[in-house]
Amino acid sequence: MREVSKEELAKHASEKDCWVAIGGKVYDVTSFLSEHPGGGDPITDVAGTDATRQFAEIGHSDEALTRREDFLIGTLEGVKRAPKSADATLNEISPEELAKHTTAEDCWVAVHGLVYDVTKFLLDHPGGVEVIVDVSGRDATRQFAEIGHSEEARATANGFVVGKLQGAAQVKRLVAPKAKKPKSTPLPEPDAPSEADAYIFAAAATAAVVAAGVFLARAL
Repeated sequence: MREVSKEELAKHASEKDCWVAIGGKVYDVTSFLSEHPGGGDPITDVAGTDATRQFAEIGHSDEALTRREDFLIGTLEGVKRAPKSADATLNEISPEELAKHTTAEDCWVAVHGLVYDVTKFLLDHPGGVEVIVDVSGRDATRQFAEIGHSEEARATANGFVVGKLQGAAQVKRLVAPKAKKPKSTPLPEPDAPSEADAYIFAAAATAAVVAAGVFLARAL
């Protein structure tokens, strides 16, 4: 997929040639303008620019979000992409660098010593865009813990790691702790019968056989 510079994006800002960038992706929505339920003007007003914030503020249905991908033509140059996993080779990111990424178009947060570029995730966040943007550019460990997140959300977050926070006392991934399996207690081995028990059992069996014989004899 091609990378589109901001300069190139800015050239496509009319009804006949309309591109917009949303969440780091670039869309050619020229053919969609006449179909847009809100009319073409809301789109052409932000044509040629990064419209991530405007798109999020209006709100869109799941169907609209899916349809949007039909017009994808590239990615916006300069938008950092998160690696699929974090390891010991992660770059250190200073608090000053983190503080530069505080908008819906460029949104980073630090949680438990790791820095996440969640720009692409904002539109998918169940709690809305503003909740994350409000704590962007800083350590949001406390806020993340207070809200609480599912195991799925924690696993998703790992895909947005871009580095580790310089000077962090602790670096920890957002992976839900695995439930510990209860230890099974082996059943005790039955005690071997003593000689007395064996004698009693044999005597009882003999008595039962004799009783059965007597019963049959009387029945005949």
